Amino acid sequence: MSIIANVSSGFLTQGFGRKRMIYIYYILAAIPTLIYSFVSTKSDYTILLIYFAKFNVSGNYNLVALQVCELFDSSMRNTAYGLIEFVSLFATSLLPFMVSKSMWTTIGMSLVSIIGCLSVIPLPETNKQSI
Repeated sequence: MSIIANVSSGFLTQGFGRKRMIYIYYILAAIPTLIYSFVSTKSDYTILLIYFAKFNVSGNYNLVALQVCELFDSSMRNTAYGLIEFVSLFATSLLPFMVSKSMWTTIGMSLVSIIGCLSVIPLPETNKQSI
């Protein structure tokens, strides 16, 4: 799943730009997570929602890592990428404890995705730009 998301995000970025694809991936990750929060019965459709959200999160992570590496100069690039990796691993280790608690946890994850989308607005487009 992650390989397909990373490859597709690379191809889609060439046509639409990184910034626009980050918006799209953030929103497309938030929508199924919100829907999952309010579904009372778990079925095959909820599994599809989870996979769709994971696909978008994987594609988005690839683009955010590229965006961060291109925003910082060479001396800070490794530190910025290391910080992204640390936050990613920390969040991944907390996720199993958070998801099973309540619907408010998944609503919170959706809100974090929307906040992430809004935080990309002031950033410059780095696709096809010299570093």
